[in-house]
Amino acid sequence: MKSKILAEILSKHGQGTQEDKKIVIPEDQSITLYASLGGEALMVADVRTIELADETVLAFTGKGDLFAIATEDIRALRVGPQASKKRTGLIR
Repeated sequence: MKSKILAEILSKHGQGTQEDKKIVIPEDQSITLYASLGGEALMVADVRTIELADETVLAFTGKGDLFAIATEDIRALRVGPQASKKRTGLIR
């Protein structure tokens, strides 16, 4: 996927704020990147910030992990509302 297309999807559908080549995802949104690495698939969940270069995407997760992925290896994005962290249960 090209950097321009990735930035457009994240800005329009992920409500990301773009500052130069950095896109910050709001807390109420959930972004998951799907990449193809040879015969293996890589899923990067809870992406909070993405930095775009011509040939590389740096994806920073909510846990503080950094994934460096070749732009051409990104196959899809999952964009949606952040799952509620509120647990439900019985009240006694």
